[in-house]
Amino acid sequence: MDVYKDNILDGMIYTFHFQKFSAPAAHSMLTQMIGSEACTLQYVEGLYKRIEDKKFSLMKPHLLDMPDHILENVVKELDEESRIIVRKTCKKLRAHADNHHRRLEELNVFFNKTERSVSLHLNNLAVYYFEEEEGCLVQFYNPFFSNKVKKRSKFIEGEMKQLVTQDLKTILVNPKLEIEELEIEKEDGIDAQYLKKRVIRIKQRQL
Repeated sequence: MDVYKDNILDGMIYTFHFQKFSAPAAHSMLTQMIGSEACTLQYVEGLYKRIEDKKFSLMKPHLLDMPDHILENVVKELDEESRIIVRKTCKKLRAHADNHHRRLEELNVFFNKTERSVSLHLNNLAVYYFEEEEGCLVQFYNPFFSNKVKKRSKFIEGEMKQLVTQDLKTILVNPKLEIEELEIEKEDGIDAQYLKKRVIRIKQRQL
């Protein structure tokens, strides 16, 4: 869905231009409608010129409208958390995110029976998934701080097992990602077999 600018005045001037009113006529009607201090004739003429030069639109600019080389430079500088999120948004951004070789020294998946959680640890990011009655609480941490400083958290509807698997798949299917070591750890008694099989299958398809 398109998102429009908040400036109603620009929209009115745009409408007058579309209806073929001259700039002075548009300014005169605006003055009658909303007062003489709303805008000047110079402002109306300037906006008319921007419209005619195709440098003005009622729609707000979209990230995907940026040139490819700028998008690629932006995505290249993202941290791990942002990169994971971007790769799940659309094919174009995922392609930019996957266009550079990346290396993880270690990807660790840990199952905690006591907390009913699963955590992913990679580079400068730790993601914790906590199972709850109506969904899953996902929390992002910076693992380099001893007191485990939380960056942000969100609640997502759905089973924890499926959410973890989806995020792991998002990481592992990147064709230019090199993982030095993949570890899957669990406390005794918690069933991690389903996810372990999925991780192994995903990794094998990547190799």
